[in-house]
Amino acid sequence: MLCTCQQITGEDCYGSLNGVASSEGTSVGVEYTKSLEECQTACSGKADCNSFALCPQWNRCFLKDRSLTGNEAVRTNGNCKTYFKTACGTTSTTTTEVTTTTTTTT
Repeated sequence: MLCTCQQITGEDCYGSLNGVASSEGTSVGVEYTKSLEECQTACSGKADCNSFALCPQWNRCFLKDRSLTGNEAVRTNGNCKTYFKTACGTTSTTTTEVTTTTTTTT
């Protein structure tokens, strides 16, 4: 997995996972947007927000309190992707377990 880290706006920088963190932490809010920049701004504006899952297909950004490192296991949930606060100017390359969940209704 490649953790790409970027500074979008403001002072916080963010890394990303290749899916949604398997253990996301506790919700600290929801933003109704498809914009990565708006999610980052919302998370940076909340002292207890350390990461978020952006789900553009649902026009939602789920703010979370969990601090992540980029080495977390991930799962597939549509086009959702987890972003997390990280030190500016860093990029790390890691291998992460990916779990895909399929639900069958009868």
